[in-house]
Amino acid sequence: MNYRFILTGLSFVMFFLITEYSFANAPEKPFTASSVTIAQTQLPAGKGDVNQRIISINVKITGSAQNLTSITLTMGGTTNKADVTNIKVYYSGTSSRFFPLGTQFGSTATPPATTTTNFTITGTQSITNAAGGHYFWVTYDLAAGATEGNVLDAVCKSVIVGGGTTTLSAGASNPTGSSIILLANKVVFKPNDIVTDGGVPTVSQNFRIPAIITAANGDIVTATDARFGSSGDLPLKADIIIKRSTDNGQTWLAPQTIADYGVEGAGDASLILDKTNGNIICLFASHNGLALSTPADPIRLNVTKSTDNGATWSAPVNITNQIYGSGCSNPTTKSWYFVWISAGRQTQLSSGRLVAVVGVRKVSGGAISNTIIYSDDHGTTWNIETNTTNTGTGGGDESHLVQLNNGNLVMSSRINVNGLRKYRVSTDLGATWGAQSSWSEIDDSRCNGDFVRYSSTTSGDNMNILLHTIPANTSGTRQNLTVFASQDEGTTWPIKKNIFPGLAQYSSITRLSDGTIGLYYEMADPGTPFEMYFARFSLNWLGISGFMTLPVHFIAFNGRLLSSGEVKLDWDAAADNEHSHFEVERSAGQLNFTMLGRVESPYSFLDKHPLTGINYYRIKAVNKDGSHQYSKVIKIMNNAVRIAVSMYPNPVSDKLSVELTAEKPDNVTLQVSDIHGRIILEKDYAININNTALSLDVMAWKPQLYILKVLDGSNKVLSVQKFIKR
Repeated sequence: MNYRFILTGLSFVMFFLITEYSFANAPEKPFTASSVTIAQTQLPAGKGDVNQRIISINVKITGSAQNLTSITLTMGGTTNKADVTNIKVYYSGTSSRFFPLGTQFGSTATPPATTTTNFTITGTQSITNAAGGHYFWVTYDLAAGATEGNVLDAVCKSVIVGGGTTTLSAGASNPTGSSIILLANKVVFKPNDIVTDGGVPTVSQNFRIPAIITAANGDIVTATDARFGSSGDLPLKADIIIKRSTDNGQTWLAPQTIADYGVEGAGDASLILDKTNGNIICLFASHNGLALSTPADPIRLNVTKSTDNGATWSAPVNITNQIYGSGCSNPTTKSWYFVWISAGRQTQLSSGRLVAVVGVRKVSGGAISNTIIYSDDHGTTWNIETNTTNTGTGGGDESHLVQLNNGNLVMSSRINVNGLRKYRVSTDLGATWGAQSSWSEIDDSRCNGDFVRYSSTTSGDNMNILLHTIPANTSGTRQNLTVFASQDEGTTWPIKKNIFPGLAQYSSITRLSDGTIGLYYEMADPGTPFEMYFARFSLNWLGISGFMTLPVHFIAFNGRLLSSGEVKLDWDAAADNEHSHFEVERSAGQLNFTMLGRVESPYSFLDKHPLTGINYYRIKAVNKDGSHQYSKVIKIMNNAVRIAVSMYPNPVSDKLSVELTAEKPDNVTLQVSDIHGRIILEKDYAININNTALSLDVMAWKPQLYILKVLDGSNKVLSVQKFIKR
């Protein structure tokens, strides 16, 4: 009995030891990541790009450090795997920024047999239990012949961390989104790039506020704020930086600093190409910010010019006192609190006038409204229209304008109310503006957006095309950067293409020398500073086909005043067999042209009786089918003035004072007409050598632009003036 008990007890002891050993040496449950999160970058890709980021993979673990050794992927969602030559994965540590480029994980892969075929990239990367996780980026190298408009995508099927596999569900492995292939999409600036500040290389943590223009020789010129430290607006420290491309945006030259005021800031650049001489004008603000600006210490307005397609720039000139502030002679604007120029592109009218839209605050704490500044001497001196617009609900803000073929101006405005994009039309070159309207197709996120003319049937093209860029949504969130196109002079905008669905704010757009479109824009991954990108795409991708240049292309057009008092006009044009003839047109103002004569050949014309003062000329090229296009407008000054005319106030509400000073006593006719040519007043006067003062009662006249002419006894125009009736 005792023997049997001992055996039983021994058996119990032996069983206990074996069982404990088995638990101690049993296989542990495989390690898995606590979370794997996939994000679509949705950033456009350019043909031939390398390391184009497609998706990010954020991996989090708990406990001690582990090795991530494998990532399994497909190219699911990609239109054509032939658009891709190589696939790589980069590791950026705990940083959610793609730049600076991280460490490559594993080896480079080539596209698998199909876009849905699994492939695995293996390597060894130690990761810790960092709260924000660790970031891996799947990138594609694109073929030089990749197809514009195709899309790129990637699917993360699983990752192996610490020997354990984490498999993602279908939705988690491939969230909504993809990347569009464009002709190009190049990073121009990224956070912590180096620029010159104070004459020394300096890191700029932030870059913002794009402006782009195509130079006369076809080079691409961009202007950008380098914002040191903070990304905020003036008066914080910032410089204006120029970057150029001489190969249609494929590569970019070293940055040039063109505005550096030491500890003071310079920013919000806008660019204009002066087509009459090929110069590029850069307008920008400096010193005080909007909140601190007063008449006595205003935010400064400055201009600098390049005469060599953006390669070099003149020293900036402060033009503030020409426009507003206590140092300005204009009695209306000298008390205004701020005037600043909308960043991006501004424009040149057909007459050669340079025009920029500005935001205005007239009184301390007052609402922002809009008006224009303009220059008739290639950007040396500037004037301002004192009749502001966008004074209602939401006020005004950054705005841009385009001149229509009929001579009217259209202003597209940022209004600080969510909804549709607002616009106004001026029929008098910006002196006054019509009622506010909305474009039903363009959602407005209360953001600056560029507005430019791509082509015009008056300039040798077979289509009228306007382009507009904006982060298109009505929630106020600046994302979903979209390009809109109009083919009916801005009446409707049925054509639109999304460039980047993510966070994107300001953008600027230009027609390039090869007919493609260049877009310079800000984008950011969530929680990161902005990167500045240049995208290039075609009209075909935008949805416009059949574009062509009409039979005549004007190469040169110039004129000169001869000693005889006649004006000689000469032009050069390339014409094909569809061309019929030319018609020479002249205007005393900038809107209403009349035909002077018909020309077959040679390409010249003599105006035997030019107007006294400024004469505006253009050439109308008429084709056999009746279609036509116009040359640029040139102006010729005829200084043979026998009578000097001055008038005030302008604008006027009730009484317009007119002073006539003659070289000798004379009889003249004073004629006032509206912009449609209808004569409102015509009266004869006898004038003497001394000043002859006249007073016109205009109180009952319709508020608009009027043209005042002085004619001699033979009805020759001696002087032309314009005034505004409020």
